[in-house]
Amino acid sequence: MVRTPAGTTRAVGGRVLTVGELEAAFAAEVQTSPLAARPASGLLLAFRLVLLFLWLVLGLLLVRFVPRSVSAAAGSLPGRLATMAALGTAGVLSSLLVSAFLLLVLPAMAGLFVTALLLAILGAAKAFGLAAVFVAVGRRLALGATRGSPLFGDPAALALGLALLGLLSLVPVAGPVVWAVASLLGIGAALVAAARSAALRPSF
Repeated sequence: MVRTPAGTTRAVGGRVLTVGELEAAFAAEVQTSPLAARPASGLLLAFRLVLLFLWLVLGLLLVRFVPRSVSAAAGSLPGRLATMAALGTAGVLSSLLVSAFLLLVLPAMAGLFVTALLLAILGAAKAFGLAAVFVAVGRRLALGATRGSPLFGDPAALALGLALLGLLSLVPVAGPVVWAVASLLGIGAALVAAARSAALRPSF
């Protein structure tokens, strides 16, 4: 009921919303608006594409400067995926456990330095190993390519493998899982390659 200027009362129909209800309704509308989601998703997609391009550049540099090592690591992957994934998982977990232990027993600066060094080694192993994974996948895709074909050779194989795994990594939910498995395979292949290199190195 409201009072009119003439002094009479009159019933008013409808529902009166409180300030809190209006704020909640506005927040819900903003969250469900496609305009609010597009910029964030577009920015995330652009960021992922830039990362994939950086992986391509890094992989091509590795194929250019250490071609035999990358080729050998890629050749060791087929038929040994479970072993490589297990080795990669063991390497990651071991690095985490060693880092945590060193942070507890060493002085703060020394612990941080050693932890950063371990993370750098793990990152280098992942970069080398992913290049090998890309080459292995690309070789499978370009199995029938002949010499002189644009798809022949490890650089082309690396680009093909990265393109496939990169597209799969953009799939919601499943994409991060695919990339994580590829990373573990790569780290395992890098560890095997490092062990072989150490075994072949002459001792004095």
